[in-house]
Amino acid sequence: SFPTRRSSDLINVENRRVIILGDAGTGKTTLLKAFGSGVIRRTAIGGSINSIFSSLNRPIEELPFFVDLRHFSSHAFEGWTLYQYLVDYSLKQQSGLANGSTFLDHALKNRQCLLLLDGLDEVGDEAYESLKSRVAEFCTGEGSPPFTRDARVVITCRRQNFLKFQPHWIPVLFPKSYVLARFSDDDIKQFLRLRKADFPVGQSPEIFFAQIEASGHMMDLHRNPLILTISMGLCKHLTVYTIPKSIAQLYSEMIRNLLERHDFRTQPAKSKANKFELNDKLRFLRELAFELAGRRNGLDQFWASDLRDVFAEQADNMSSVASAQATPFIEEVIHSGVISLVIESDEDSGHAYI
Repeated sequence: SFPTRRSSDLINVENRRVIILGDAGTGKTTLLKAFGSGVIRRTAIGGSINSIFSSLNRPIEELPFFVDLRHFSSHAFEGWTLYQYLVDYSLKQQSGLANGSTFLDHALKNRQCLLLLDGLDEVGDEAYESLKSRVAEFCTGEGSPPFTRDARVVITCRRQNFLKFQPHWIPVLFPKSYVLARFSDDDIKQFLRLRKADFPVGQSPEIFFAQIEASGHMMDLHRNPLILTISMGLCKHLTVYTIPKSIAQLYSEMIRNLLERHDFRTQPAKSKANKFELNDKLRFLRELAFELAGRRNGLDQFWASDLRDVFAEQADNMSSVASAQATPFIEEVIHSGVISLVIESDEDSGHAYI
């Protein structure tokens, strides 16, 4: 078990190393991004990255840097130190800051650097040891420059996955940990009330909560913010929606809704944007999942070439797709949001997805 700590401990700049644990969908990434945004607002810094750089001479508390650990641990950055990634990718490539090392060095030396590392559990087994060493090197200052040890570092991981990692991180590098609690009844009600405008005619936060409450064991699943968000989204986009009877049914409804969302079924004034049939896209995704499940890395990361290979195998079995339509079909599946782009470089296809 892991101790639960107060949220004020996270805000306290004297806590230099913190691990945030939680189940899938409990909002770890959302928390990091919201925390980073809050820090920016609290320091009253706005505008471009150059205006932020010029304002470092005045007293501020922290400057947040968000890092997706799955992205940092990918092949494109193999051999890069975390310091190099922050300078050459985060500051130069993403923010267009030519003097990125000067900017970062200033923040580090003044203990203003807040490093938000997201998704330790999403790093593949083959990349984990390298990732662990590079984070440790940054935290201890054993690399170059040594003052990286002055950064404040917050890292997230799924609670269950962290059990096998724990001796590597606590107390060696991170003495403190948090666990994100699941929603209480009052949390759910507040969450729904804040999104009152999203409910369709005939629905309301009160009615929807009563439906969740009456669903039996699904009430417990809706204490997860991700599940609650998905379920509420289905209520918004489907003309008729009842709480699914199982988690499998909920995710099935979610995938179908994502694949059909650009059909604008509840907005008849809009013309249908999808060109391909739902069943063909479902067949394609099932075959892709089956193909990936047999690999060593499972359903983790795959390349754009994998999408094309599966399409080539299944094109003859699809009713709405011709074999020459691989690109528009795959783009429509990606546009639905079921598949997400991870990184934009590899030797063959140029894109990796998850």
